[in-house]
Amino acid sequence: MDDYPELIRSFLGQVHVRNSALNPLLWLAGVGGLICFPAAYFMPNFGALLICVGVICVLSPIPAYIFFALKDPNRLQSEEYQLQQQHMQLRQGRENVEVLSVQEELISNPELVDSSDEGGF
Repeated sequence: MDDYPELIRSFLGQVHVRNSALNPLLWLAGVGGLICFPAAYFMPNFGALLICVGVICVLSPIPAYIFFALKDPNRLQSEEYQLQQQHMQLRQGRENVEVLSVQEELISNPELVDSSDEGGF
C-alpha cells in the first residue's frame, strides 16, 4: 500500500489533455463521479443527494456534445487540429478562413520602467 501515492502520481503524469469545448465538462464528470459516489456510500444521510449530483456530473457532457455536434462541430476538435486545419486551408489559398490573430506587440512593465528612472537597478 506504500506505492499507492506513487501509482497515482505516475498515472496523473501520463494524462495528456487536448483542449476542446468539452474538456472542462469531462473533467467535471470524472472528478464529480469520483467524489460523489464514494461520498454517498460513506454518508448515507446525504446519499440520495450525492448520487443525484454525481449522476448530473457524469451525464452533463452528453447534451453538451449533442449541442456542439449540431451547432459547431469544429469546437469538438482539439485546438492543435483546428490550427493545423487553418494552416492547410491558408496554404491551399481558400478564402473566408477565420484566422486566429495573435498580438505580437511587446508591452513594457510600468513598474520596472519607473524604478529604473529613480536610480534603482
